[in-house]
Amino acid sequence: MKQRLEEIEQRTEDYTKEQFGRLYATHAKTIESYLRSCMELHKSVPLSSLKGEIVGRVVNSFYELSPETQIEFEHKWQGCELPLTRTFIQLRPDKSTSFERSESRRLLIGSEVNLSQGLDSKTQVTKGLWQQLVSAPYMLSMVEQDRSVEEKEKEIVNEENVRRKKRWIVILGDSGSGKTSFARWLVRHLAETFLSNNQHSTDFASLRIPILIRIEEFAELLSKSSSLTLFDYIGKHTWMGKAIVDDQLISLDDLSCALQDYIKQGQALIILDGLDEIPVSDQRSKIINIVENFVGTYVQTPTGRCVFDNVHLSRDFDDSSQSGGNQLIITSRIVGYHVTPLVGQFAHYTIRPMDKNHVKDFIDYWFYHVHQQIIDMLNLSKDNQGKNHGEVLKQEFEKKENVDLLDMASSPCLLSFVCSVAFGQTNGSPLPTQRIELYQDIVDSMLNSWSTKESTISISKLIRILSDIAIHIHQNLASGLIHEDNMKEICIQSINAFLNENLNNNEDLSEIGNQANEFVRICREDIRILTARGESLYGFLHLTLQEYFTCLKLTNIDQLQQEKLPIQESSSENKVHLVTQLLHRHTNDPRFQVPNKLALSRISSCWSLDDFDDFCREFIRLEDTSESLLPVGAFLLISCTNDLVHYPSNNVLFDALDHLIIAAGQYQWSLVCPFLFDRISIALGKFRNNIVSLWINNLLSRSPPPNIQTISALCYLLQGTPGEFENINWLDQSSCSILQSFSTLDNENNQFAIDRLLIL
Repeated sequence: MKQRLEEIEQRTEDYTKEQFGRLYATHAKTIESYLRSCMELHKSVPLSSLKGEIVGRVVNSFYELSPETQIEFEHKWQGCELPLTRTFIQLRPDKSTSFERSESRRLLIGSEVNLSQGLDSKTQVTKGLWQQLVSAPYMLSMVEQDRSVEEKEKEIVNEENVRRKKRWIVILGDSGSGKTSFARWLVRHLAETFLSNNQHSTDFASLRIPILIRIEEFAELLSKSSSLTLFDYIGKHTWMGKAIVDDQLISLDDLSCALQDYIKQGQALIILDGLDEIPVSDQRSKIINIVENFVGTYVQTPTGRCVFDNVHLSRDFDDSSQSGGNQLIITSRIVGYHVTPLVGQFAHYTIRPMDKNHVKDFIDYWFYHVHQQIIDMLNLSKDNQGKNHGEVLKQEFEKKENVDLLDMASSPCLLSFVCSVAFGQTNGSPLPTQRIELYQDIVDSMLNSWSTKESTISISKLIRILSDIAIHIHQNLASGLIHEDNMKEICIQSINAFLNENLNNNEDLSEIGNQANEFVRICREDIRILTARGESLYGFLHLTLQEYFTCLKLTNIDQLQQEKLPIQESSSENKVHLVTQLLHRHTNDPRFQVPNKLALSRISSCWSLDDFDDFCREFIRLEDTSESLLPVGAFLLISCTNDLVHYPSNNVLFDALDHLIIAAGQYQWSLVCPFLFDRISIALGKFRNNIVSLWINNLLSRSPPPNIQTISALCYLLQGTPGEFENINWLDQSSCSILQSFSTLDNENNQFAIDRLLIL
């Protein structure tokens, strides 16, 4: 059998070389023009998040420009292009099974039978279908979470090996994970290889002509010409509305003939980008059938096997490195793909989050090329300082406390924005030290490109819309996905509230509707903060962004006042009361743990110190009316102190700590829930200055003195973890003397807590 396969491969290779030469001789001029156009179309991706004044300031610090040159440079700066000369994706075999894919396909087909019942029924069926796909037990492995998890090294598959060994490939990934950038890089790489040496094979597989198709553009043309096939479309296809060949001497008919000949002879790599990005839901099944028909007809092994044949018969032939036979790569978002998966034995892979090494490589790549474009613009003869500039950011990812940052930067899209923020830091710190300020800078960087969309929606209105959508998802949708219809409703409500008036004339209502449609369109077409995750389903690019905008909603006073909450105080008191009540409403909801902490951080940054103190006092005392094992307000404030931009006054911090230590003594935490002492110890260990020592002294020296239960709880806190003595450092000489005076209260009921502490 092995000898027979080798003979087949040798005959096929000889035949392929002969056909390759004939094809190239026949279409040389057309193919060379096409490949040059591919290299031009896919040479780079724009970076619109860098502003001229920021770049000018950074350039001056690294390359010492004169004031006149710096000003001139800032005016000329139009943005930056990041070249597509390498890819940063890593793949893992997709966890979904063939059973799961066939079940989701069966569910879709079964539901479509009911679509003819009318528009209302059709909408209900579509919504119900998506809900089942997200929640059904057999689909659990398909629900990808934003928070990455550590994976075994053996699960990681190099994309080069995939291209070497597989003929029929499906690559799945969330928005911003690098699917399209990978497809564009691969087209550019193959085109450059073909033109540079015109050899028969590359370093990974038989050399094939790359053909990149955007399924969304094919679907748009299909809606106008229902009989169009994918094969007929090739050669007339576009990329982002641009013609594939910008050469008046090359006609579309000549290009179609050339590319179709390469496909007929098995000399093409066809990449179908965005299989799930079909704007009209009725077209989904039709396009899937068109794709499957094309694959079954034109993407076969040299011996005529196709992906839909029996897996046991075709397994030995699924090898793209064999000479002859086209190769196929399909990209799609995860959720969108599984509603209409392809049948057959496709090799499915999911783009995994970038690991630390890939993150560092990307940072080097990003900073080097941004600096190189600056050097080229200024015609400088100085060394590129990009590596030195990015080194400090790479060091940030080595810090244990920045594990959340590494998670957020695990996709190329988000990491690029993190690089943009770090690029503009000139105060010696690579990133803002407080989480709320870092997230603010990242979001601002992402919003900088909004003005380039020529949108009628202002930035402030956009933030309002995103905040309303974020809190709706956070409160009601555990999947993190919102349906397009619901999103439009929230969008219209947000715009209405933003205008702060009731609009009754049709023209104004029509304009609001147009803006809502425009918002949805931009979310669907562009990867930014909120993005399409599947057909009519949208979600934030990362959970952190959802939490940040939820925080904005929780702290936006104008919005809270418009919602007419039952609070009638005036000015500052009204503001404090409104926000306190809203945050307190979510203190016991685990999903709001991060948004509440971010909200406290934002308040500490934006409010006056007096208002912040008033807020903290009211937030702490909301628990006083009920018997509570844990004063949640005080615990939340102390837990997030390290995230605060500005501390409240010492008296406020002392008040919060008093609430906690009194509850600890009253409810005997040392016996009931000793882990709470560990949580508080960790928080106190992050306090700045000597605040903890000052609080202990203040607590012990007040009159009347605290009761023995409270003093015992304090001693338990200071003892810390057995064998460790870090907490004892909070106890100064004065506090030790006061504790010594209380030792007469020690007895077996409090397990002689004071004596046990003082002998440490």
